[in-house]
This record gives sequence, structure tokens and C-alpha cells, in this order.
Amino acid sequence: MEHCVPIQNSSRSCSRQAMDFLDLFQGVPIPSFQQLLLVSVVVGLSSHWLIFVRGELDKYAPRIAIYHSFALCLVFVAAAIVYPSWVEAATASLTASAGYLTGLFSSILLYRAIFHPLRAYPGPLPARLTAFWSMAVSAKGNKWHLKVQELHRQYGDFVRIRPREISICHPDAVQDIHGHKSTCIKGPFYDINYPNYSLQLTRDKALRSQRRKVWDRGFTEKALKSYEPRIIAHSLELISHLNSWSSGEQSVDLMFWYHFFTLDAMGDLTFGKSFNIMSEQREENTVFKQSYTIKPLLGILFTMPWTFVLFQHMPFVSGQRAKWIRWCGEQLEERRKMKKDLPDIFTYLVDDDSKRAKDPLLSQRDLVCDSELAITAGSDTVAATLTNIFFLLTTHPEELRLLQQELDPLPPIDEISHSSLKNLPVLDGIINEALRLYPPVLSGLQRMTPKEGAVIAGRFIPGDTVVATPTYVLHRDPRCFPRPDEFIPQRWSSEPELALRKDAFNPFSTGTFACVGKQLAMLELRTVVYMMVKSFDMSLADPVKGAIAFTQEPGHRDCFTMDTPSLPVLLRRRQ
Repeated sequence: MEHCVPIQNSSRSCSRQAMDFLDLFQGVPIPSFQQLLLVSVVVGLSSHWLIFVRGELDKYAPRIAIYHSFALCLVFVAAAIVYPSWVEAATASLTASAGYLTGLFSSILLYRAIFHPLRAYPGPLPARLTAFWSMAVSAKGNKWHLKVQELHRQYGDFVRIRPREISICHPDAVQDIHGHKSTCIKGPFYDINYPNYSLQLTRDKALRSQRRKVWDRGFTEKALKSYEPRIIAHSLELISHLNSWSSGEQSVDLMFWYHFFTLDAMGDLTFGKSFNIMSEQREENTVFKQSYTIKPLLGILFTMPWTFVLFQHMPFVSGQRAKWIRWCGEQLEERRKMKKDLPDIFTYLVDDDSKRAKDPLLSQRDLVCDSELAITAGSDTVAATLTNIFFLLTTHPEELRLLQQELDPLPPIDEISHSSLKNLPVLDGIINEALRLYPPVLSGLQRMTPKEGAVIAGRFIPGDTVVATPTYVLHRDPRCFPRPDEFIPQRWSSEPELALRKDAFNPFSTGTFACVGKQLAMLELRTVVYMMVKSFDMSLADPVKGAIAFTQEPGHRDCFTMDTPSLPVLLRRRQ
């Protein structure tokens, strides 16, 4: 009992303090709901002009959501103290919340419609007011690239497609935005994995330049030569598996097999081991599911980067994301412990004997993000391009015959080298024309003008404006490529008059932020196309339905990187 006295005294003391605290509010006049509404509207207006209009907040979306939820709880607690009944307290809380949101969003909409620096640029009214409009458009089948093409036909070269974003469909804009002399930097989209950054997502030009120098060592001519035997081995394995369908009686979906092939190849070149997806033929494979099955949802969320950031922090999603990152980290650690006779890409990123004094120091999480980049970006775009190439060849048999005539005199597929496949006009023309008609990143890559603004395609763009060159639209612009919707590989060789503005051709980006893996992608594309054409005659399983499915519905989907439809074909072994 002697020990209980202090506890009882402490409890009474706390109770008296709480009562004294509540007594402070006894003399406070209770505001009417009208007064509360007016004050909360003013707070909403002020928060827009003092906070939301003054910088990039996309990467802080989870924190902002938490702060607002906490503020709502505080408002309810304060209302419960001031108002005599729970009903009045709840009503006051709802009134304050409604007033704040009304003030905030009214101010945002008014600013974007009338006072925004981009107010003079044409575009649909909903696009000028909210990026949710672009999300709603993308949600209808991931056809954002086609909508952007429609908008440019309606409004011209400069279109305001989101409140602070201009789409510029002019060939001069490619160098002005993406070229080496451009003053533009990467836009807020690239903060989606904040605070961690892969090479691709690094926005700071100086830091990215340092990181790029390390990556470049993994893509020199010498490095690519060392990768070649593994690319050829995986290509031969692909042909071996497809031989099972070479009777011409049963169709095979090349889209899936090209994804299996590129994932196995990039696993080998990133982690020093194949994922063996081709041998397992499992669409449920962890890597395949991560890189392919969630793409449509990501394509929708990427139209508003802050929604993707917020989505990643939702309980179930954050758990799945953590599981995937943990898996990448485990593969990276296994790769660190390997002793490789032949170098791979990560030889230059993680092996101690390959590092140099000026190499930037990277966190483990940044390296994991780099490994994710190598797997997904390195496989996804090549698989999509291979699928598009063979759709175009099966629907243009005359071009397939020309390609066969060019490739047939070359050595057998198990004796080929990449040097034999370089500078072949028909082969390179077909690859380039497929990349023109179906660029891997349909809507282009986001950049942001410097604070002082920039002149792009002859027109001044205000500072801190997000800009993009819509690659799909530019590649089909008749000012750049006459007869733009036709598959004409000769425009890259014998008919240059059909490629008036080759500087508008931008499938791998250009300048400071150009794709580091372009030459590796070309190695893979040339090798697989050569082996496929050398080994098989091919046709669409259903020429009518197959062409409609590929070009119309469901067609290609804009999921940041392109998502290609299925490609069921009939294969016949060539004699």
C-alpha cells in the first residue's frame, strides 16, 4: 500500500492538470459554423499560395498525406473540446475540412486557368486544370500517345497537356530539349523512387555524368565484344525452343518468348547468371511478373508521378515493392561474391578491382535501383522492338524476302559474329523503321526548363516548365517522314527523300541523358533477327484478326515503355 500512494497522487495531479487545461477553453467564444468555414477557406487559399505553388512536391506526397491526416485529427480534437456535443464537434470538423479543401482547390483551379505562366498555350480546358484528366484518358486502354497525337493535330506544335507540361511536336525541339547543349534537366517524374536513384532517375547533371562514366565502361566496344558470346548463346537457346513449334501447324506467341529471352540475357549480363525463364517457360516467374504484368497500372500512375509515389507507400503495395527490392538486393549480393572469368555490366559497378578514385560513392539502395534498371529497361524495350519487327515482317512478306536474300549468304547461326551483321542496309533499315513506327517510349521523356526559361523550337518556354517531345507523334509527322504510317525500310538507305528530318528520329533519346545501352540493344536486335530469319519462314496465325489485334484493339499500350500485343505466328523450319 505504501507504494500505491505516489501513483494515486500522480493520477490526481494529472487529472487536475487536464481539468485546468480544459478550463482554459471555458471562456473562449464558440465560433459559428459560418465563421469556421470562412477561416478554413482562407487557410486553404493561403496554403496554396505559400506552399503548393512554390516548388516540386511530388516526391513528398506520402508526407503531405500524413500531415493532412494529422491536421484533420487535431481539428477534430479541438472541436471536441470547444463544442458542447459530439455531433457539433463532428459537424465543425467536416465544415473546417470542406472549407480548407474548397479554398485550396478553388485557388489551384483559378491559378491554373487564369494566372499560370502557361495560360497562353492551347490545350483542352480539363488538361489545363488538372493532371487527373490525363490519368483518366490513360486509364481507357493506355492510349495516351494516340491522344497526344490527336491533340497536336487539333492545336498545333505546342500543346498544354497538363497544368505545368507542354508537349512540343517539332523536330527542332529534340535537340533543344534533349541535345548536349540543352539547359533542360530531368523533370519531377524522375523522383518516383526518392530518396533512391538509379542512373536513369538521377536528375542532377553533374552526378549523373559521374555515374554515366562508370556505366560507359561497361558498354565500350571491348566490353560489348565480351558480352557477345553470351548473347549468341541465349539467342541459340531461343531458336532451339522455337524449333518445337516449327511444324507450321501450331502457333507460338513470339511476344512472350522475346520477353523470356531478353530477361534471361539481362540476368546473365547483370547478375552473372541466367534466370532460366526460357527453359522453364513460366509466365509466373518473379522477374517476368514484375517487369510485365503490372505495366498497365504503372502507365496510368506515371501520368501523375505523385500518385505513383503515394501508391508505392500503401501497405500492401509497399510490402510487394520491398519484397522485389529485397530480391534484387539478394541477387546483387550473390553477384558481388562471384569470381567471373568474363566481365559483365556490374563488373564496373561493384567489383573492387574495377573501381577508380573518381567514381561516385553510391549507397547499396542506389546500386539495387541500378540492377532493377538493367533488368527491366534492358529487357523490356528490346523484347517490344523484336515483337514489332516480326509483326512488320510477317505482314510485309516482300521485305522479309529481301532480308532473307541479304542474310542467307552469311555463315550458319552457330558460327556468326556481330561484326558480320553490322552495316547491313536491309537489316538496319528494318530495325530503324520498326523503331520509328513503334518507339519503345511512345510519349517521350520528360524534361524541365531552367528557372530563367528556354527557347525551344523558336518559342520561349517559361522556367520550371515540364516539356516533352512525343516520340510516337514526331516519328509519324509527315514533315519529318513522308508517308509516315507506311513501313518503308528503304527510307534509311536507298530512299533518303522519305526521311527528311532524321534528327527527329529519337528512339534511344540523345544528348547527356541518352540511353547507355543502345549498342547492346542493337547487338541483341541484330543477332535475334538474323537467327530467326535464317531459321524460319513465318506468317501470322490469323492474318486478319492478328493484324487488327496488333494495330487497333488491343494494340500497343503506352505504359511509359511500350506494351506490345501478343504475336501468335506459324513457324516453318527453313531448309
